[in-house]
Amino acid sequence: MARNTITGPTASTSRSFITEAKSFTFEWTAPDVTTLEAVLNDDGSVTLKGLVKDKGEIVNALSSYYPYGYYGIEYSNSENFDKESTIQLYPDRSADNMDNDSVVCIMTPYGNETTCYYRTFFNLLGIENHGEKKSFKSEMLIAEAIDLGLSVKWASFNLGASTPEGYGHYFAWGEVDMKSGYSWSNYKYCNGSSSTMTKYCNKSSYGNNGFTDTKTTLDLKDDAAHVSWGGSWRIPTKAEIDELLNSDNCTWTRTAQNGVNGYLVTSKITGHEGASIFLPAAGCYDGTSFNVCLGFYWTSSLSTSLPFGAYGFCFGSDYHETSGYDRSWGLPVRPVCP
Repeated sequence: MARNTITGPTASTSRSFITEAKSFTFEWTAPDVTTLEAVLNDDGSVTLKGLVKDKGEIVNALSSYYPYGYYGIEYSNSENFDKESTIQLYPDRSADNMDNDSVVCIMTPYGNETTCYYRTFFNLLGIENHGEKKSFKSEMLIAEAIDLGLSVKWASFNLGASTPEGYGHYFAWGEVDMKSGYSWSNYKYCNGSSSTMTKYCNKSSYGNNGFTDTKTTLDLKDDAAHVSWGGSWRIPTKAEIDELLNSDNCTWTRTAQNGVNGYLVTSKITGHEGASIFLPAAGCYDGTSFNVCLGFYWTSSLSTSLPFGAYGFCFGSDYHETSGYDRSWGLPVRPVCP
């Protein structure tokens, strides 16, 4: 048998074997998928319902393929379900969702007087089958305005929530719609990166082709709170956040409400003692990663120290402060009004 030899201190003999390539075909029949009528609940949430025929048997058969086989309901403010605005919901593992054909998901409306489109889906190995597209008119709940004796009144819950402890919805700074991911590649006011800003930019090296403007506060058309709730509701400025954070004005008490961690902010202002709001530690989105360990909230003010950032405020277990954050991040909003 011929042998190839390499001489020297690293001499070795190597052999390679090539086997015959074979293939197989994986065939499956897509189940019947049906979308049912949405149910608007008294608390402002919406129950989205659908059916996936024989899904119990299918899921059991596909258990070894998880997470490549899954089902749920997706919704969007786009009739065409474009990728950037479509959110997919997966049903909880209740008996109703697991033991029969039902697919039941709960969502909170994300825009006042906004048409929401939804449909049931079943996905296997990247191939999706959809039920009929349906829609309903979103009527987001508007919070009570709490008077803490400060320059503005504070909403009793987050934008998109229905209770004080609800996280609500997440927005990139200056955007008024939720997205399935938050990054510079899909941020509305840049050309794909943090150094190509197209609005709210005061440093030419971070503007697209040297762009700058003089804007330091969100226009109302770019203010998610104002667009969603209307009237005089808007995102607070940094100065208004600093006023809330001032220990001479309010006491911040770390606590939990209905099992949700956060801070109870109680007024010290004469005549308003005892008035309070609860701020849940709602976290934020950085890309598709979700950080739920801290509380983050947007202000409407452009950062003066971070050229590609805007001011938000953050709190942890033993601190609460304002800082600049990437505008592409998804943060919740606690609105204010005069």
